[in-house]
Amino acid sequence: MTSTDLHLIIKPSGPAILQREKGGVKDNKPVELAEVIAELGSGQDVRPGPFPPNTRNWAMSGTTRVVAVELPPGKRDILTIRKSDGSCSQMVVKGAALPAAMFFFVMRQEGKGVRMQLAHMFAMQNDRMIMDQDRLFHYPTPNVYTNTEKITQICWGPGVDGTMPNLLGIEGLIQQFMTSVFNTDLFGTDKTSEQFPWDKIDNYLYVDQYFQLLSKESVFKSEWLLPAPAGYETIQKAFETITKKHK
Repeated sequence: MTSTDLHLIIKPSGPAILQREKGGVKDNKPVELAEVIAELGSGQDVRPGPFPPNTRNWAMSGTTRVVAVELPPGKRDILTIRKSDGSCSQMVVKGAALPAAMFFFVMRQEGKGVRMQLAHMFAMQNDRMIMDQDRLFHYPTPNVYTNTEKITQICWGPGVDGTMPNLLGIEGLIQQFMTSVFNTDLFGTDKTSEQFPWDKIDNYLYVDQYFQLLSKESVFKSEWLLPAPAGYETIQKAFETITKKHK
């Protein structure tokens, strides 16, 4: 039997697009969000539940869901590490300028709930999305892989279960990432372009100085962003790459 893959494209305005793909044939249908659950549930027990705020795309294959969620740019309070005289202590840097983010959560249905398998994270130049044109970039913070087989994946560390009743729990995962301790794990000059003023920081391992520098900026400048790797260049390409990997 040929399986049917469902993709839901949610736009900032207008109807969503429900795309069915079976046997290499794609069928697109505009749907109102009120119809989405019923449409996705036809013939399958998917139980997706409500979507988290700022969901921009959604796809299903078997028991796996890939959910793309946007986080707008802004000035954020960052919990980080200060190194001094060979010791480390936690500190909060107020109002560090960070770019818009695009998260891609790979979720798997478990019983009546869902569980996070992994998550990718990228930076965007702005939050006005054109799916096949807007370019993606490495997210310029610790805790996101840059140059390994796990490239662009979030390192959650211990203590993150990722089990939730429905997809609304993704909002809590994003909050957990943004409020976690940003130390020197997975951090270095490969997070940004060569135009970033690293000369203003004594040592890239002094991650507190990095965020303090960002706290003096109104925005994270576009020219500081480092382009995402091949296969993840745009929102649409990244969504297709990640969805294909986890069919």
